[in-house]
Amino acid sequence: MEASADGQSADVFLLGEIVPSGWEWDADQSAASFKKDLDALGDVSTINLHINSPGGSVFEGVAIGNMLKQNKAQVN
Repeated sequence: MEASADGQSADVFLLGEIVPSGWEWDADQSAASFKKDLDALGDVSTINLHINSPGGSVFEGVAIGNMLKQNKAQVN
């Protein structure tokens, strides 16, 4: 995940295949690494989510989706 934050909002770029933890290559993303990056954003009010992924693990994708739903920021 690539993220940039201005204190109020964050642009989050979810790139690469969604894979289980330990299977990441280059731009691949796991739910565990996404949580770490999401927590690093701090207290932002808006997350602008940009996804460019061919897909991958349904279980990891559901976990990422749940993290975004549980986050108090508005996700666009």
